[in-house]
Amino acid sequence: MKNFLKTLFIINEPIGRLEFFFISLAVSFIVFILWYVSVYLLYYINVFKVEAPLLLMLCEFTLLAFILLFGLALLVVNFVCITKRCWDIISDKLLSVIIGIILMALNLLIHNIVINVTCYLIWCLFPGQIFKRQKDISVLDILKKEKEHSSEEG
Repeated sequence: MKNFLKTLFIINEPIGRLEFFFISLAVSFIVFILWYVSVYLLYYINVFKVEAPLLLMLCEFTLLAFILLFGLALLVVNFVCITKRCWDIISDKLLSVIIGIILMALNLLIHNIVINVTCYLIWCLFPGQIFKRQKDISVLDILKKEKEHSSEEG
């Protein structure tokens, strides 16, 4: 778990479909909860508008700072996750970083839920090259070693 949290903000290796799915699902859930809580907190803060305007400003500023910092962290995690998944699909780290930047910019500019869900499904369902290649090589190596081992014995 500690190693996972260390690599959450670093583009150090590509990730597969399942890991991308679970990280994106967790980030989406946290963003939804953050949005839900902030809307209701702002509603309850505005109830005290007449009674304590200074307290209202302090609470709104604190809530805004928390949302911006936490939202920025989630945005970075989302960018790293997309870049790692792109790295698995196209097998080029630099190009995947460029594509990740472009996709994050488009995501911030276009707030269409249909486009976002479609892109998310494409990233989740598109097979990667790196993990597939690593698994194929390891299976071939195991079969080759078993064949060599059996020929040495017989």
